Amino acid sequence: MRLKLYLAFISLLGSSLFIQGQNSLKITSWDNTEKKIELSLLDKITFSGDDLIFSYNDGSVSENFGMQTVRNITFPQSLNSIEDVTVNKTLLSVFPNPATDRIALTNLPEGSNTVSIYSIAGSLVLTVQLSYSTQAIDVSALAQGLYILKTNNEVVKFTKQ
Repeated sequence: MRLKLYLAFISLLGSSLFIQGQNSLKITSWDNTEKKIELSLLDKITFSGDDLIFSYNDGSVSENFGMQTVRNITFPQSLNSIEDVTVNKTLLSVFPNPATDRIALTNLPEGSNTVSIYSIAGSLVLTVQLSYSTQAIDVSALAQGLYILKTNNEVVKFTKQ
C-alpha cells in the first residue's frame, strides 16, 4: 500500500505540474470523508510505516493519513484547469488476498491489460499480459511477502503466503 500511494502520489504531482491553477489536493477516505490541503502550505510529504504524512511550512503539527483509509487523492478542478486527476477510478481489486497460488483481478477494463507485479522493495518481479476474459495470474513462484500490482495506471497491493 505504501508503494501504491507513493507511486500514485508522485504520478499525481508530476501530472499537476502541467495543469495550470492547481493549488490544492483532496484526500477522500473509504468512508467518503474529504480533506482539502493547500499545496502552498506544505513543506514536505513523507511516508512513515503505513502513514502518509503532510508537514506544513509554518511548523504546525503534521497531519497523518493511514494509507489503508485513503480511497483516492485528487487535484480538484479550478477555473483554468482541464480536469481532475484521480487515482483508483474503477477500484481494481485482487482476490484472494492473501493469496497462495493464484490471484484474480476484478474491474479490469475490456481489452488487453499489461499487469506488472513489484516486490515491496520496488523491483519488478513479474509481468503478465491479461485479456478481459482471462483475469487470473499464477503467483505460486513468488516468495511470501507483500506485493504491488500495477495495471492501466491503477495500483493495488496483495500478500503472498
